[in-house]
Amino acid sequence: MSQTAAGTPATGTTHPRAARLARLRGIGLVNLATLTWASNMTLGRWLRDDIGPVTLAAARFLVASALLTALLQRLPREERRLRSDRWLLVGMAFSGVVVFTPTLYLGLQHTTTVNATLINGMGPLITGLLAVALIGERMSRQQVGGALLGLTGVVALISGGRLRFWRSIESSIGDLIVLGAVSLWALYSVLGRRAMHRRSALSASAFSALLGLPFLLLGAFWEISMTGFAFSPRLILPLLYIGVAPGVVGLLSWNAGVKTLGASGAMVFYNTLPLYGALLGHLLLGEPIGWSHLLGGALIVGGGVLAAQAKTQSQPYSDQPSQEVQAMAEISVTTSEKNDSYDFQVTVQGESSQTRHQVTLSKAYYERLTGGNVSPETLVQESFRFLLEREPKESILRSFDLSVISDYFPAYERVIKKRL
Repeated sequence: MSQTAAGTPATGTTHPRAARLARLRGIGLVNLATLTWASNMTLGRWLRDDIGPVTLAAARFLVASALLTALLQRLPREERRLRSDRWLLVGMAFSGVVVFTPTLYLGLQHTTTVNATLINGMGPLITGLLAVALIGERMSRQQVGGALLGLTGVVALISGGRLRFWRSIESSIGDLIVLGAVSLWALYSVLGRRAMHRRSALSASAFSALLGLPFLLLGAFWEISMTGFAFSPRLILPLLYIGVAPGVVGLLSWNAGVKTLGASGAMVFYNTLPLYGALLGHLLLGEPIGWSHLLGGALIVGGGVLAAQAKTQSQPYSDQPSQEVQAMAEISVTTSEKNDSYDFQVTVQGESSQTRHQVTLSKAYYERLTGGNVSPETLVQESFRFLLEREPKESILRSFDLSVISDYFPAYERVIKKRL
């Protein structure tokens, strides 16, 4: 759990063949997600003359919210209500639902699917930069190099290889709007990373959609009153698809893939989105692919893969206890309780030094791991012993939610349940 790590493949202690099959399944799931998101851009471009961007976004999240609400009912009660993280969810709603989606569809009215999906290849890199600025995560030199490489690709793509582009920026206004939308999605991802410390990805996604939907509906009514909207039966299937496939199937597939591959392992394959988008735009809409697309796409995808590999390579940990790291340290825990969570101050005292950590734990996650059979303090102490068997105390994050341990060590929940 070092400051720069981002996750490990979820192989745990399973048989090598089973681990390979699980990895292949994870790769298939994240590719399904990026394929549905690429198809969303293709349809958004195809529908540009039939429906306004805000109305299209409202229709998408109306369908997606209905399905996500049904899935939300299957989660524990704690996951089905707003808690102290409500402002993070509101931020996710405005950045990723209310503003991002209409902005993306607006950009697609002025640029091609090929351009839009290639620019989306900058998403992981912009996310990394925002994470550095907003939540203090570090970027390695390799990640910075990947970001600069991807930025060069975006410039090559937007300019079309024309030096005079900067004198006539209006010609690529759609590309710039899409780039702004990608930045909004990056902000959504950073806020979501914080929100999902205390709730599941499904819960965070459902609440962000539900909180944003009323604003989209109001915006859609305003847009229709200003520009008009002639409904056609041929729009039913595309609108249902946009709500179900990108809005629900893509989201759940991505989250399941992240659980198997780890965050950084899945993010490598996020960069298949530009490839799928360019292919769909070319095959279904007849959009041309020129040398600037090939060059810009190669730089963007290459930069994203370079950055994602840096995260993967910086993660040296294993689910197996290390013989080099001894769990002989003394662990002391003090607790304060809130309505829906616990806060802990943890001190790990070694032979010659100590470290201090701030740890949060939602009551829902506590019940899930322990069934209430042991105290929250015992759970935290055993969790730190688990960590100290696998890494030195100096590598443990200074502030984290207990649920993120499984992002770094996928065997954590299985092992801790057996110990308790």
